[in-house]
Amino acid sequence: MKFVTIRKMGLFYQVFDDDAFILHYLLDYKVIDRKVGFPNNAINKVINILEAKKLIIRLLARI
Repeated sequence: MKFVTIRKMGLFYQVFDDDAFILHYLLDYKVIDRKVGFPNNAINKVINILEAKKLIIRLLARI
């Protein structure tokens, strides 16, 4: 089972490696060093687009 892993890092979310390129393709986010970052207020947009494409999302947060 393949899923997109999104990690919460403070006030931002980050996506790494192949998942970063998926977000680049779908949302035109810039990939830097094989990662994509976006602010807290964009998470609903990202999740809605990934769900519309039938992708499974794994959301991780630091505790």
